[in-house]
Amino acid sequence: MAKALLLDPEFMEKGGILGFWCEHRYAHTTYDANERFPFTFKGVDVAIYSTFRYFGLNVETRPIMDGIKYGESTGKEYMGKAFHPCHLSWNLDEDGISPCYRGWRSKIVKGIVWMNTSKNWELAWVNPSYGNEPTMDSYYSSAAIVIKFPDFATRNQKGTIDQQI
Repeated sequence: MAKALLLDPEFMEKGGILGFWCEHRYAHTTYDANERFPFTFKGVDVAIYSTFRYFGLNVETRPIMDGIKYGESTGKEYMGKAFHPCHLSWNLDEDGISPCYRGWRSKIVKGIVWMNTSKNWELAWVNPSYGNEPTMDSYYSSAAIVIKFPDFATRNQKGTIDQQI
């Protein structure tokens, strides 16, 4: 499957990000998560990670948080720059999620093509606030394998993909 995607001129012709939500539950909002990934992968997670690395692609394991404002998705996804413990913030600005972008050490990513759906969410960011009454906003992340595909011309420039396997 991976080889077929790499050789397909219509698949991510201009490059892009292919994402795979980890199927197994991993404790990824801990202090030592960066040291454990990808060595703790099991089953299909290790298969996906290893296969795309074999073909020389940039494969990373990252926490991804869906930008949710007032219980509804904003359509933005925040990719953590690394795994880190749950973040506690005391401010919300008018955007409702911007402090997370700064404090959660992430960047907004758009257009990830997901191979599956996530089912393993962990508390990633908490924001206690006070309006007319005290409230607590909670945001969750999930561990994902992120594969960065170069454009078709670049990934076939080497000429080695069709010779592998």
